[in-house]
Order: sequence, then C-alpha cells, then structure tokens
Amino acid sequence: MNRFQSLYSRILNWNWYLIFALIPITGLTLLASLAGSMVAPPSVVLVLILAALWLIPYLLKRGTLPMQAVPILVFGLAALVSTALAFFVITPEYKNISFLRNVLKGIVTLVLGLITYLVIASFPKKTSQIKKALQIINWAGFAILAWTALRLGYWYIFHDYSSWVTSIQRFFATGTLTTGRALGFTMEPSWLAHQLNMLFLPFWLAATIQKSTVHPKRILGISFENILLVGGIITMMLTLSRAGIAAFFLVIAMLFVIFNRRFVNWLQEKFQAKKKDSEKVQVKRIRFRKALITVSLILIYLLIVVLVAILLTKLDSRMATLFNFNFRNQNAFLDYANNLKFGERVAYWVAGWNIFNGHPVVGVGVGLAGYYMPSNLPSYSWGMVEVRSIAYRSSMLFNIKSLWVRILAETGLVGFAIFLGWLFVIFLSARYLLKNENSLMRTIGWAGIFMLVAMILDGFSVDSFALPYIWATTGLVTAASTLAFTSSVKSGSR
Repeated sequence: MNRFQSLYSRILNWNWYLIFALIPITGLTLLASLAGSMVAPPSVVLVLILAALWLIPYLLKRGTLPMQAVPILVFGLAALVSTALAFFVITPEYKNISFLRNVLKGIVTLVLGLITYLVIASFPKKTSQIKKALQIINWAGFAILAWTALRLGYWYIFHDYSSWVTSIQRFFATGTLTTGRALGFTMEPSWLAHQLNMLFLPFWLAATIQKSTVHPKRILGISFENILLVGGIITMMLTLSRAGIAAFFLVIAMLFVIFNRRFVNWLQEKFQAKKKDSEKVQVKRIRFRKALITVSLILIYLLIVVLVAILLTKLDSRMATLFNFNFRNQNAFLDYANNLKFGERVAYWVAGWNIFNGHPVVGVGVGLAGYYMPSNLPSYSWGMVEVRSIAYRSSMLFNIKSLWVRILAETGLVGFAIFLGWLFVIFLSARYLLKNENSLMRTIGWAGIFMLVAMILDGFSVDSFALPYIWATTGLVTAASTLAFTSSVKSGSR
C-alpha cells in the first residue's frame, strides 16, 4: 500500500509538472481536430487528468479550496445563470448556427478555465513544488525563444520556409504560418504575445528586479531569468502585436512610476541645499528641484514613447499612418483605427458594448454574443473587408475579440463586477507576498501584479477562457499566498 501511495504521488507530481512543460502549445493540431476548435492546449488535458485523479477525490475527502477561489466560482455561477436565462428569451438566429452547440462550447471553455485555476491553485502543498514549476516554466519559455529564433532566422536568411519548418509549426498549431512575425507554438502572433504577457514575462521581469532565481547557477552574476527576459522582450517585439507590446510597455510604465520617486529623491540628495540658507529657503529649493527633476523625467519618458512610436511606423506597415488623425471626419476614431488596420477590432468592441447596453444586468449568456453582433455592429464597419467576409462568406459567428467587452456583453454588470472583484483579490494576494521574507514569494507577488497590469490592455486582444495563461499565473499567486499565510500562522502559533 505504501508503494502504491508513493507511485500515486509521483504520478500526480509528474502530471503537475507536465502541465507547465506543455503550456506554450495553444492548439496541438491533432487535439484541435478532435476538439473541433483552434484553441486546444494539451496542458488543459493534463489539468483534467489531475482534476479526475486528485481534485475530485480531494474535495470528496472534505479538502478545502483557497479562499481566493470563492469569487471566481461565484462568477462561474453568475455566468451559468445568465446563460440559463437566455433560454427564456428569443435569441437572434444566424446562418442556422446551432444555439445549443455554442452555449455548450461557451460553458465548457469557461469550466476548463476555472478547473485549470483550481488545480494549479490547490495542488501545491510545498514551496518546492512551486519552485520546480517555475523552473519548468523557464525551460518551456526557453523552448519558445529558441524555436522563434530558429524559424525567424530561417525566414530572414532564405525569405521562405523549408518544408520541415512548416511541418513542425503546423504540428504544434493550427492556422497559417505568418511570415516574418514571431509565433512560438501558437496559431497567431497575438496569442504568443498573450502568453508572454500573462505568464512568462511577468515571472522573468519579477525575478530580475528581485535579483532572484529558481536555478542553482549564475554565469558572471547573470541568472537564467535575466537572459530569458531579454529574449522575451525581443520576441514580444517580433510578434508585432500592437496590444501585446502596449500591454508590456504599460508594465514598464508602472515600474517607472514606482521607482521614479526613489530616483527623484536620490537625485535630490546629490544637490542638497546649502546649510547656511534658512529653512524656508531650503524647503523652496528642495520643492523646485524635485519639480524640475520630475518634469524633466516626464519629458524624457514622452520622448522615449515618441521614438518607440516612430520606430514602430518603420517596422510595421500597419503603423505607417500612426500620426495621421483627421478630426473633420464623421467617424474620426473609427477611420483612424481602420487606417491602422485594427478598425475591425474597434467595430467588434463597439458591437459588444452595444449588446451590453441592451442587456446591462446579466448579459446575453456565455457564448451567445455572436448572435447579437450583426445587428449591433456600427454602420461604418460594413465597409470593412473582414466584416463583410465573415458576414457573407463565412459560416462562423462574429467574435468580440476582447475579454473585457465579452464579459460585459455575456454576463452583464453582475458578472463583470464579480470578475473584477476576483482580480482584486488576486492583487491583494500578490501584494501580501511582497512583504514575505522569502525572495521566491516576493518574485511571485511581483509577477502577479505585472500580469494584472498587462491584462488591462491585453484584455482587448484575446477573449478566450480556454487559454490557460491567466489561470496559471493567478493559480500560482494563489498557491504561494496560501502557503505563505499557512506558514505565518504556524510560526505565529509557536
């Protein structure tokens, strides 16, 4: 019996680690064909196995879930209620696309996301398990960077892809092989940017500013995470994902704000007022110098932003009209967005917002927003090629393309408020970890905060509940804060 229990424990642990080893893959072609969806991460299959072998028996034995799981479970319940209410209203028909099939698809993807979070948040009972998971995440991220460098290097040298490059890419991801842009093991560049922002870059950046590492060796004082961070930033830029790059720069901007005050105080100390001056004069000089330094730094930051924007106009043809804005147009913003080749996205967001306006309390139900989009698209959007192509040449529903707008449209204010409440709880958990003496815990805390900040803009790029990256990072933050709190309670009781 002891041998069986030991084997069972090893199987569970290896399954746990394999989740993170396979997490870069968003849609294994074979699995995607079986699931009938482009979003088919194999890591979620391992999550379901661990849920069946461990989570369900654990709960049946009256095991407890982390308290941070309560809000997201309430959100899941609210989403189910919204969807159930959809059966009592007339949902618009669209191309004979099955109503029930889309309801089931929406609920299944949401449930998969919730199970992923619960498994990752509840399984670790030791800090060493989280440390090992982060090591595997780093090696998985290294695989992304190495494959991206190999694939893009081949493209820039030969201006084409060999059959073996194409075969490998299509084995790991459905869809077309985007030329000259980083894909990793995903279907499209925005998905790679999403996984970098939601999982990999937050941990690499956090480890770098904390000067910590989960690996035993450093080379010339440089950690593996430092190298991965540089490679990750370069890869992010090579995705040419506007939302992804903007989300990462929002994190960098937050760091500037945090460290700006320290920097201003440090500079102030270099230019202390003379002691012979009166106290009133010293105070005035200090205030003037701080204001001068702050304004100078703001101007420098703005200059950097402008230079980056100019660089993007040279590297990405879609950004060529970045500085061309005509206020005299009737639909000035939509016209500007269309010139920047994201007018369709804005049109989908507007349609989602209009759906929310029509169903503000509980929304239209999970997976059902697409049925309402044709009648809620702005009239300007019908002149766009992509909108007309989906409407007249495709057999699929329109997609809102934004997690924030989708939650509003499909679950209303009730669901949106609960979801934001859960994210706030995750923020409090991450902030709690920043006060921990263990550098690993502080690193996870910073990673959680970086992910939440990036999510503000990244939530306007991807809208699927099935992608595991948000759930993985929030799960690790939850698991780490639970272990830290339990440890502090035990040490306090002694």
